[in-house]
Amino acid sequence: MSDISQNLKNEITQRGKKRQCCDYDLTHMGETICKTTFMAVYDVGKHALQNIIKHVQENGVVPRQHMNTG
Repeated sequence: MSDISQNLKNEITQRGKKRQCCDYDLTHMGETICKTTFMAVYDVGKHALQNIIKHVQENGVVPRQHMNTG
């Protein structure tokens, strides 16, 4: 099982401002792996992974829906 989890080590910069970009830890079967390996395991491209991470940041862990529903 794999996981994308947010790394919350440094939420505040050295100047006391809130960090704009989040760091993510990618794991597969309990082992920390690099982004390239994660993309290879799931056959996901760079932009698709960026879109998934953006969706998780904005909406949390909920299924994605296209805008043509309803």
